[in-house]
Amino acid sequence: MKKTKTNRLIKLSLASCLAITVGLTFANAEMLRSESQEVVYDTDTKLMWQDNIEAKTLKKKWQGAMDYCENLSLAGYNDWKLPDIKSLQNIYPKKNFFKNLDSDIMSCDYWTSTLSPDWGPNDIWYVDFSDIGNHKSCEKFYDNRIRCVKNTNFTPLTFFSFLEQVKTSNSGKKLKSKSLSAIYSESKLCLVKYGKNYFGTKDELKEQFGMVSFEYSKKPFQDIQKLTQQKLNEYLTITTIPSPRLPKPLNLVKNEFESKAQFSERVKNETIQREIEIQRLQDEFRSEVEERNNELENRKENIDEKKKEFALESFDEVMGTPKLLNPIFDAETNTMFVDVSMSNAEWKKNVGIKIEDRSLAKDFKNSIDNANTKVVFEYENDRFILKNIDIDFENKNLVATLNQKDFIPEKVAVTIENKKVAFNELQNPNLVDKYQVSALGYGESNSAKGLKYTDDLTPLISKMATTKPNPKNWLFAIGIENYDEADAVIYAANSAKTMISAMQKRLGISERNTYALIDEKATGGAIKGQLERLLENVKEGDNIYFYYSGHGIPSGENGEAFILPKDVIADYVTRESEFMARNIYKKLSDSKASKIVAFVDSCYSGKTDGISNIKGVAAGVFKTKKVEFDSSKMVVFTAGTNGQFSNAYSEKGQRLFSYFVAKGLATRADLDINSLYQEVSVGVKDESFKMGDNKRQVPQIEGNTGMGL
Repeated sequence: MKKTKTNRLIKLSLASCLAITVGLTFANAEMLRSESQEVVYDTDTKLMWQDNIEAKTLKKKWQGAMDYCENLSLAGYNDWKLPDIKSLQNIYPKKNFFKNLDSDIMSCDYWTSTLSPDWGPNDIWYVDFSDIGNHKSCEKFYDNRIRCVKNTNFTPLTFFSFLEQVKTSNSGKKLKSKSLSAIYSESKLCLVKYGKNYFGTKDELKEQFGMVSFEYSKKPFQDIQKLTQQKLNEYLTITTIPSPRLPKPLNLVKNEFESKAQFSERVKNETIQREIEIQRLQDEFRSEVEERNNELENRKENIDEKKKEFALESFDEVMGTPKLLNPIFDAETNTMFVDVSMSNAEWKKNVGIKIEDRSLAKDFKNSIDNANTKVVFEYENDRFILKNIDIDFENKNLVATLNQKDFIPEKVAVTIENKKVAFNELQNPNLVDKYQVSALGYGESNSAKGLKYTDDLTPLISKMATTKPNPKNWLFAIGIENYDEADAVIYAANSAKTMISAMQKRLGISERNTYALIDEKATGGAIKGQLERLLENVKEGDNIYFYYSGHGIPSGENGEAFILPKDVIADYVTRESEFMARNIYKKLSDSKASKIVAFVDSCYSGKTDGISNIKGVAAGVFKTKKVEFDSSKMVVFTAGTNGQFSNAYSEKGQRLFSYFVAKGLATRADLDINSLYQEVSVGVKDESFKMGDNKRQVPQIEGNTGMGL
């Protein structure tokens, strides 16, 4: 980080203020950055540049870049534009003033607004900041980065008002101004700007020019820790890619001049066009999000190195420069005792310096401000350790002697904080299209309330004879309809509630022995915690009944099957082994229970209701392997094969598989595992066949089918 520079005060008489004109100009032109507004101002060109995180991470095609700048609202301004080639190349030598520009990365190409007609009508100039700012040409359909610019009309006074925002990331530090000249007399200052004098105390002038006083650190290592943490947080903050606006749902009405067949064909064609557009947007979105996520993971891999780098930077910024004070020479031992302190912080060490040459010692004491002092700390294992103090005076190296207490480490530990998605978290690359479910008559609603379907299960279950509660029977049920980061599983919550009622009544499972996680309760943490609690309560000889309705996710790497909690992204659930179906089944079968019966309304195909859960990835990459478990004490019913997907049963307001399981529990008198499977299998196959060939669903059963239900 570029260090701040203080304002130089020229000590003269008060009369000199009136007699001498000191021109306050911008030597070599300054680039000034506002931390709070995330812009950089070039005093030479009078241009203001965008410098927020999007200027480093966002990529768009050329027309998208033009539109982005025209619609940008930043630092209180709305008149941003894409820069021309000359303006953009002009900032290459000044690139170090930009916080959000990494010229070391492979791709650092920024669009300009300048056409390149020599190459072709679709070719645009861009500037490559990783190649000494050379301009190159490419077609406007490529994705490049964007840094918007705007013209300004700062006057001298409004320029200093701008300085009010220009601070380092540590709020108490000095301003980045290196051009302020001043004349000092007693308690008054005379500042001269373009021939105009400003006179007053330092505080009055600082207030007039929007400047802030330097803040002395009384607890430097605490401040170093805070500043290091802030730098680390900023390093791990990558803005999420904005989701594109999906095409509106179809709202077609048959006109009087077309037949039903013609209208159906029109609906089909427009539906296909909408799906093609959604797929195009999905492909672009996934590409951008995966690039963003890869960048975040690369940063995480370098986190230890960055922590050290940020800690040392923060040390310099908080401590300032070393100063030598209070020199006292002991002629008996030829030792100069001196206090070593820091300019910006409350830190001091008293050291002894052996100086055999008395003449040199005298010169050192009289000109101690001319000594070049370096305080050397090393940062290892979250601790600063003082290594040595080097003092150079008149080309001689003077050795400062430290005692044992001086080497006590100062702890400065920082942690990686967690915030939602944008901070230290991977972004979901899947677009959630809430309108896709409208074809099933579900609309935009997050629940089935108000829909027209025939609920024939509720009356059946209400008429069931209630089996006496059996304290040996336990139920763990998960039903997730409304996901945070995925499409809804239509009627999953409704089916979960229906299944719980049917199983409690038929199998004698009490409320106390029921662990139900439906919708908002079915988070990853809740599933892990509640399952562990259930297993702690199960005793020898007990029976566990398990039910899951929600997305089934296959791993593209090894084919393992996973359930998807409400708050987990489909692409990344495979990193959490607790949600692997194999591990869940193993936990159940490794328990003290003598029997486990599982009903899984999910097929682990990566699709639900025909809609892919991991979008923008070819379905053929998912090869789900068989989920193994202890088949001697466990039986598993699943909604279909791993190549199929589970269907909604819209006419009944249920999931298709769950509907027939609940119906069998409610109606069959001589119920056992095999007879239940036969009834469910026939019902699901027949109804799915009516839905069409691509919705065929054949329930599966594995394990010990000879056990009683």
